[in-house]
Amino acid sequence: MPKRWFFPLTQFLMRDPRARTVVVTYASPERYGQVLAGNPEPMRVLPGYYDTEGATSHDMLAVGIGFEPLLLPSLFDQIKCDQVRLLFPFPPGPPGYQRNWAFVKSIDDMMEERGSKSLDRIQLHMHDCPQIFDALRKMTDSGKLTSALAPYGPKPMSLAMCLFALAVNDSGEKRVPVYYAQPRRYMTDYSTGIRMLAGGEMDIQTYCIKLNSKKLYQFN
Repeated sequence: MPKRWFFPLTQFLMRDPRARTVVVTYASPERYGQVLAGNPEPMRVLPGYYDTEGATSHDMLAVGIGFEPLLLPSLFDQIKCDQVRLLFPFPPGPPGYQRNWAFVKSIDDMMEERGSKSLDRIQLHMHDCPQIFDALRKMTDSGKLTSALAPYGPKPMSLAMCLFALAVNDSGEKRVPVYYAQPRRYMTDYSTGIRMLAGGEMDIQTYCIKLNSKKLYQFN
């Protein structure tokens, strides 16, 4: 689902009392196409994920590493951040890891051109939404540090980033802007099939994010 819809929809379901239990599912594809999307919109904040104070300087920018860094370099012309943390999905498996590293190299090259060395790479399991959420929480001292997000990685990683932004907003500490260049065009072979596991089962993950009206991704 395009992030321009997925992020606002998740926010709506987490806040709407009529949605008492919310479960998100993700099916790993059998294969991806060579080119996934194109003709992106300008880099901007996703609907509902604005910083109400309009801040353009943050303690940290967390970038989910995916296959295609659509207009990501332009983000560094819009905001300033003391530290950039690259959330690297592990294990991506071939040939995904070559595309992930090409993504990382594009950021490395850009940071080198700007003379910045404040770049960290953090490996996180691509399907472990709670682990990714907790990593973001620890990086920001439970939202006390200002942060911005760029969800370019796998969908479970993007889900964790979405839930983290909502948790910070709910805690009242800060607000977390989420930046993305939404593609206007997706290829028909963006992904095909569903990956099969060794036991013959489909590789489908499920994430319960609200249960009996209780939000499960919050700060204690």
